[in-house]
Amino acid sequence: MSNVKERRRYIRTELPIMVVLRIKQGTAIEEVNSQTKNISAMGMMIEIEKKVAVNTPVELNLTPPNTANPIHITAKVVRSEKIEGKNAFDTGIEFIKIEEDNKNTFLKFLCDIIYKI
Repeated sequence: MSNVKERRRYIRTELPIMVVLRIKQGTAIEEVNSQTKNISAMGMMIEIEKKVAVNTPVELNLTPPNTANPIHITAKVVRSEKIEGKNAFDTGIEFIKIEEDNKNTFLKFLCDIIYKI
């Protein structure tokens, strides 16, 4: 029996969704293409080829299937851990703000996936 306590407050779903991640480091902005490993209403996990410091601000363009336009999200990195045997890092991202005109589209998409409507 495991004593590990689940800390997630929101249901996550494992679904690959294309993501463009813009990492802000000082005045430089690096753009990285990836896809989600899992996603919830408040965050997601992606795999990228570089370690990013916790609390680094990022901007996301997330393009769910059957969605006309990308969803713009302001976020921050909350975890970056080396994946054993790979030259990549699992990167946990917490959403800070979803653009108001995208919020309903994003939440409807998640509800449809999670509850398989």
